[in-house]
Amino acid sequence: MARTRREFLIDSGLAIGAAAVGSSFGACSGRAADGRYDLCIIGSGFAGTFLGLSAIEMGFVTVILEAGSKPRREGTAGTLSDSFEFRSTGGLRYPVNGTRAITVGGASVHWGGVTTRLWPEEFRMRSTYGRMVDWPISHQDLEPYYCRSEQLLLAKGHAPVPGAEPARACGYPNEKNEPYEDPRVAIEGKETAYFPLAHSRRGGNFAVRLADEEIPAFEVAGRGTLLADRQVIDIVTLDGKTIDHVAVRGLDGSSESIHARAFVVAAGVVESARLLLISHSSWFPEGLGNRHAQVGRYFNVHPSLQTSFEFRSDLALAKAHHRTCSLNDDYRLEGLNACQYQLDVLASGGGRWKAQPETEPAYENHVTLSSTETDRFGVPLPELNFDYTDLDRRTLERNYATLEALSRELAAPGTEIARNDRWRAHPAGTCRMSESEQTGVVDRHNRVFGLDNLYVSGASTFPTSGTANPTNTVVAMTLRLADHLGNQLG
Repeated sequence: MARTRREFLIDSGLAIGAAAVGSSFGACSGRAADGRYDLCIIGSGFAGTFLGLSAIEMGFVTVILEAGSKPRREGTAGTLSDSFEFRSTGGLRYPVNGTRAITVGGASVHWGGVTTRLWPEEFRMRSTYGRMVDWPISHQDLEPYYCRSEQLLLAKGHAPVPGAEPARACGYPNEKNEPYEDPRVAIEGKETAYFPLAHSRRGGNFAVRLADEEIPAFEVAGRGTLLADRQVIDIVTLDGKTIDHVAVRGLDGSSESIHARAFVVAAGVVESARLLLISHSSWFPEGLGNRHAQVGRYFNVHPSLQTSFEFRSDLALAKAHHRTCSLNDDYRLEGLNACQYQLDVLASGGGRWKAQPETEPAYENHVTLSSTETDRFGVPLPELNFDYTDLDRRTLERNYATLEALSRELAAPGTEIARNDRWRAHPAGTCRMSESEQTGVVDRHNRVFGLDNLYVSGASTFPTSGTANPTNTVVAMTLRLADHLGNQLG
């Protein structure tokens, strides 16, 4: 029997309910009498949607603004996303438009569903390895939110493998019954601990697509409003301390102002930085949260190095995706970036090795505003300056050599080993979380330094990325932000 939308929210762990912040919110519905919302969220991806669902369950009247469109009938022309271009000025051309989605549901439309976690030491890189930075929050701070996130993402996996993946206080909400067989392939002569990847699954092989259930649940709840085809062009403060409203333009060129008690920018790594940079005033002449030139800085991303081949005939491995992080410590202590390796055993009988190294969050890798090019509303386009650091290049050389050796070890004699390197849709940084505004953009509660009611949510706030896929951490941090906003607004 199909669940109702209310049951979906409750089963997912979102129904923290009016009781969590006081029953006085139970009767709230629609916009406030003065036209203000309690919460305005910019962006309807993983961060924006799950924050919106949490907010309405706490009783807050919430609006989500999305520059992209809802699914349109074939032949319907014109969307605001047509003008969301960017310019690349660095040594590497990262394909921003190919790895994001300006649409209702954001990047969930192409999410592969991998639900991995960061390791505890990846929250304290400076303390543990003497480089990069420490997060102002710990793995322990996120642990309960990881459990809730995996419920919302409908994570399905085998029982956790001790030592191969981060220790956890909960199992996967949907656990596979069949036993897991470790491939026992050594890497660089070291016995490695593998674990099977957990994936988001909503029927068949499909990961959560927010536009299917989560966004409709937000819209029908009575306190939630989704305004699609709305581009925010300015975040406005009238006193230098709080945000009063955001200025919005519609697909038809119309203008409106959206007022709220609190605002959250959840527009992705590039656009979140762009929104803060374009919102300048006498109090913030270089953009919101940018008094120390931190907005847009520390862009980093996961390269994906891949080989494919045919297995030796004497190997009999069950179809699975096997991942190992066993070399992370070794690489970092050796002075390299960490890298997780993954062996995919395909149903076709073929094999695939993947390497996903972290890249260094360098100050020089940044998003800024174009001085010459604008979008349809005259707003400067973003420019991305990105290149590998020397450390990144040394790490990649090591990864290439390791992948080649691993592939030769498992490949049938004489078989071709094909290379298929690509970028992952895993950008991070640009609105870094930090202890102070001298070194970051938001504090440990995601609040933009210098403003009382403006927050940023998403991978843009990650101080470092580690080697894990980011979505699970994005949602966990969003749920933590929701609890903080519940206390602030309540």
